[in-house]
Amino acid sequence: DGISLIHTITEKMWLLPEVVRVDSITNYNWSTSIDDDISIEPFIDMETELSKSYLNEKLEIALKDKTIPSYLLSKDAKVALLYGRLKPTMGQLQNDNLLIANKTKELIGHLKTKHPRFELFTIGPPPLNDAFREISMKDLNLLLPIMVLLILAFLYYFFRSFLGLYLPLIVIGTSNIV
Repeated sequence: DGISLIHTITEKMWLLPEVVRVDSITNYNWSTSIDDDISIEPFIDMETELSKSYLNEKLEIALKDKTIPSYLLSKDAKVALLYGRLKPTMGQLQNDNLLIANKTKELIGHLKTKHPRFELFTIGPPPLNDAFREISMKDLNLLLPIMVLLILAFLYYFFRSFLGLYLPLIVIGTSNIV
């Protein structure tokens, strides 16, 4: 079930905007050699029957490999990582992080509802930039009204009249218009 989910995510990540390469345990290029013949194939062949013995054999091979542990699998094989490589931004400052983050959230949200026993997370620049944007907007929506109320309270406290409260606001308002 976990391997099928990894394969599904791998295939769907290819469809995300700006993604040019997806690396996962299901499409990892496994190189073997017999005599003078070199064979390169996906580490887990999704065309074959994914029997328990086949998956246990692949797990044993993966954990003994130099590259796969800490790259595509955790050392205890409880966490799998998938890497979505983004298109280089030749001449641009950055990719469209908001679009990438939203499409990724949509994909992960859909898969979380279909596979509730698995925990799915996103990491990297697009989700991080989107998180900073969301937090900034929440803070702005909370702190701006508080700041305006504090300014009004200080103006009323210092001038002790509603005229002293409104005149500075009118001056600031008209100077911003001009």
